[in-house]
Amino acid sequence: MKLKFITAIVAFSITFGFSTALAGLFKANNPTGQKISSLLKRDIQNGQEMEQIARFASSPFDYAEEVSEYADNSQAIDDTDLPADFRFAWRTHMEAWRTHANFLNRSSCMRKRMTKEEISQIMIAQKVEIETTWMNVLKIGVRYGAVIPPDAYSNSY
Repeated sequence: MKLKFITAIVAFSITFGFSTALAGLFKANNPTGQKISSLLKRDIQNGQEMEQIARFASSPFDYAEEVSEYADNSQAIDDTDLPADFRFAWRTHMEAWRTHANFLNRSSCMRKRMTKEEISQIMIAQKVEIETTWMNVLKIGVRYGAVIPPDAYSNSY
């Protein structure tokens, strides 16, 4: 009885170890997952640079400029050889950022016609859209074997 139990544990351990090793090899040799991981890392780096500079922005105009530059830099990342569903999710996320950047860059005259509450509601809705589209990008990336950096979940760029 004890020998069967030990044999079962050893067999399970070997099987589990083998399947884990195969999964690791799949991820390590998965060019699509690697390309998505690379795109995500570049985007996160762009976002971190934007945040560092924007933190010291002296005016809303400077902040708007940094958001626009982030959107330009991240939209320029080549996604042409990635799967269509990932590209769609990525481009939807970038569109959300572009919408936010365009809103921030509107002339102050246009925003003066809006109440603070209206501006706040728009900003909140845009932030939700950015976060929602980012989570979708990450979810699809994981399906293709992308390695998601830990800080990807705390940011929506």
